Amino acid sequence: MSAFIQNTLHQIDVTVKSIDQLFHMIDPQDWPSVPFQNKFTLGELASHISLILKADLMIANGASQKEMNHFYDNANTRTVRECQVQLTDGQQRLIQFYTGQAEEELFKKTTSYWGTTYTRFEWLLEILVHLTHHREQLFLYLNLIGKDCSAVSLFE
Repeated sequence: MSAFIQNTLHQIDVTVKSIDQLFHMIDPQDWPSVPFQNKFTLGELASHISLILKADLMIANGASQKEMNHFYDNANTRTVRECQVQLTDGQQRLIQFYTGQAEEELFKKTTSYWGTTYTRFEWLLEILVHLTHHREQLFLYLNLIGKDCSAVSLFE
């Protein structure tokens, strides 16, 4: 496995671990909280985060918009526990996929259903950025509803 892949998967692991800590801070009564008007509820955000690794891997492998709609329609993430399971499963799928790639496969280009073309390695970087972006959003949401997130380390 390429050191670049190994290092990127490590950063995804750091991000997943901190997301799991943040998930543990969500109480069922927090699920419908809306810290910002016209944005995700806390529950919708947690659900979205939990599916990023699976969904973005599907997109990186050329899934169509119809396939993605079907995936989201069938996602089971109505509780924190379901979100934790989806996030962990997504991470395992991502690791399995990327550790199984020969180095030349990392430079194979795929195109998303909306027309963006990246190499497999670039898609992995996009997945990390997407996950990190929404982790920061979750951290902010929790702080805004009065949770003390100071014990959660976002970086090593």
